[in-house]
Amino acid sequence: GSGDLSLGLRDQPNGTMYYENLPHLDESYANIGLPGAVEPPGTPLAGLDQIAAGVRASGITQVNGNVVVDDRLFTPYNGFPDGLITPIWVNENLIDAEVTPGAVGQAASVSWRPMTAAYTVADQVMTVSAKESTSLQINEPTPGNLVVTGQIAAGTAPTLVVHQVDDPASFARTAFIQALQQAGVIVTAPSTGPDPEALLPPKASYQASDMVGKYVSLPLSQFINLILKVSYNRGGDLMTCLAAVKLGSTNCQQGLTAELATITKFGIPSESVFPLDGAGSNDQGRTTAAALATFLRRAKTTSYGRVLYDAVPVLGRSGTLANVLTTSPVAGHAQLKTGNRGVGSPTNQLMLLGNSLAGYVETKSGRHVTVVVVVGNVPIKSSETVLSVTDQQAEMVAAIYSHL
Repeated sequence: GSGDLSLGLRDQPNGTMYYENLPHLDESYANIGLPGAVEPPGTPLAGLDQIAAGVRASGITQVNGNVVVDDRLFTPYNGFPDGLITPIWVNENLIDAEVTPGAVGQAASVSWRPMTAAYTVADQVMTVSAKESTSLQINEPTPGNLVVTGQIAAGTAPTLVVHQVDDPASFARTAFIQALQQAGVIVTAPSTGPDPEALLPPKASYQASDMVGKYVSLPLSQFINLILKVSYNRGGDLMTCLAAVKLGSTNCQQGLTAELATITKFGIPSESVFPLDGAGSNDQGRTTAAALATFLRRAKTTSYGRVLYDAVPVLGRSGTLANVLTTSPVAGHAQLKTGNRGVGSPTNQLMLLGNSLAGYVETKSGRHVTVVVVVGNVPIKSSETVLSVTDQQAEMVAAIYSHL
């Protein structure tokens, strides 16, 4: 595992990585209560299939020993709010279950992927009248056995729910054995069970001459584009772990040191930035609007500034802002990263802890300005209210576009 979150799933023939534009949500947001999450259109096992084809092409037709996934690039870390981060990702370490309603009072149908021996998925979803709400859950009552429960309104579009796998290395091992078998390689070892990592040789002992199959990841710029365009939180956390590796550490938290160093080298005081994860999902993390604006303005002048600029959603055109102010004159002239955090209480109250737009605007007069618009600690009625807050902030950006 080398920290490729896609492993072929999102790769497109033109060398770019697929991402969703609103009103469709990325599949990583399937369980948060907002509608519109969809699966990427790619093949979940694409990278493994390519490696397996290389193994078979090398002349190997049977594996009499075992199959082991090397997940030692960094220590798997489950301390970030958005879930477990590991070096190996297959189907982004998710089981996708798409629920389609049937006739009222009848069972819904569930399709799921990737279908491997690692998991089974049981369907316990009922179809209710079109006037009722859709409420779905996916749980793992026993290891390897998932159950989709709840109800789905008749006549609605298929609804996606996802489950994060709790042992990505073992999940990948099972999937790779399946890929080998489909490529025509006989594997005598059991396809399920824990990844036998104790069988691995020392980390530095691999020889290039021993390689029999490979998959080459897309450039880092494509991963940054995906992460920022759709606000892919686990992808952001993965970058923190890879930053730790760059520092020579296997401890993901060391990547926060790299984050802070990147920020402060632009002259931003360290006391104005407190990163606690890679995605900004830790509610104790803090920064100031001035610090963020300064970072964006100065980062734009670096060797990676163009990659950063191009990766930020375009207002009215792409990513998490694709459907905002689409007919406004500002559409296509502002590149802004969205960000929001909310919290619910036992009394069924919702608080928007923070909602921001941060990025760049090319104004009507031709000026290039850096913009940060933030609102925080606001009571809201539902999670959908966040969208209206973003719309109002976008109107502020439109005013900046028109009047500067």
